[in-house]
Amino acid sequence: MPLPYDASSRYLLDHFGGDWLRLAGLPADGVQLLESDLSTVSARADPCLSFEGPRGRGVAHFEVQASYDASVPVRTLRGNVLLVEREGQAVNSVVVLLRPEADGPVLSGEVRLQGDDGREYLWFRYRVIRVWEYLSEELLAGGLGTIPLAGLGAVPEAEMPAVVLAMEARIAAEAAPEDREELRSAAYVLLGLRYTAVQVAGWMKGKPDMRESSTYQAILAEGRQEGRQEGRQEGERDLLLELGTRRFGEPSAAVAARLAGIREERELRRLALRLLDVGTWGDLLA
Repeated sequence: MPLPYDASSRYLLDHFGGDWLRLAGLPADGVQLLESDLSTVSARADPCLSFEGPRGRGVAHFEVQASYDASVPVRTLRGNVLLVEREGQAVNSVVVLLRPEADGPVLSGEVRLQGDDGREYLWFRYRVIRVWEYLSEELLAGGLGTIPLAGLGAVPEAEMPAVVLAMEARIAAEAAPEDREELRSAAYVLLGLRYTAVQVAGWMKGKPDMRESSTYQAILAEGRQEGRQEGRQEGERDLLLELGTRRFGEPSAAVAARLAGIREERELRRLALRLLDVGTWGDLLA
């Protein structure tokens, strides 16, 4: 399920990709956003950027994580290989960890695979950025696109009001009018990974006007879409239970649990159509 920080980090990478490339230690000249939809193989569409480096054109692929996921290294490898095939050149993969809870032993910056004979047949390396290891001063001194990360850097809570004030000052002074609320909204969402909404609202000069933020509207749209999908699933499940109860009687706890575990709307509809062809709950779920 898409989370608020997904939309915020995606906005920052899409609009201020050069700043994130600098954070990763990569060149940031001639930056262009690349089509990142690899949905034929992967359900994810992570930000991809091209840039001009000392050896010519380069490509970077970003994975942004706020919680631990052991599949990240292999998923990053998969995305890298797909982009190498599509772009016809080497790709720099960068994993950005927004908070310590996202870190773990598998996120070592490399994937090494061995065959049955014990011989290593694949060695893949990727860059890892642990945002909390950066001093907030470093992030505040960077480009506008990484300013919203400053509150996730190495800063004591007591110093957060000053950090947020500095963030807001740079955004107000340097950001284009159409980017100000987007950047403030991104800062607000990312700060929420570490602090409560009450704390964040108290430090910022008033809560950002999310109504003016396309990033926040994307978050709401994703939530509404998922809510509609879940509503349809619940409707199909309720109808199935009602019709099944009339035909077979009250379902057992085991049957009810199995029905509750079915998430596919198509499968629920298929079961409803089978009601007239079977004689028991057990036959229906066989």
